[in-house]
Amino acid sequence: MLETSIHARCPVCLEAYSNVIAQTNIVGIVFCSHGASVVAGAILSATLGAFAANTWYVFCCDDHIRRPLIEFAVCFSAILITFASLGLSYYVVCSVARVGVVPLVQSLVLRRRNVSVVHPV
Repeated sequence: MLETSIHARCPVCLEAYSNVIAQTNIVGIVFCSHGASVVAGAILSATLGAFAANTWYVFCCDDHIRRPLIEFAVCFSAILITFASLGLSYYVVCSVARVGVVPLVQSLVLRRRNVSVVHPV
């Protein structure tokens, strides 16, 4: 009961327990959280940005593209990858601006409360 409660107090009289020591430990990471989706979005946005830059380089500077269909496919994929990267960047920036960095990190971290009862000597 004490491990799930917010404060170490008696539920009847609301007095603080004098013989209880409570500690909070970090035990893991929550992968299905808002913070995890923002971190994954930031990593994917950076990766897609690098892919987009490489694809634009191939489209602009590579002389091996001679057929119009291949040139169209490379240009279309460069545009698509660029917009996907920009969309993910927009999601990350809006999430950080709306929620904040500290709540996102707190949603990412799994904490467990350890309670021990100290007997008076």
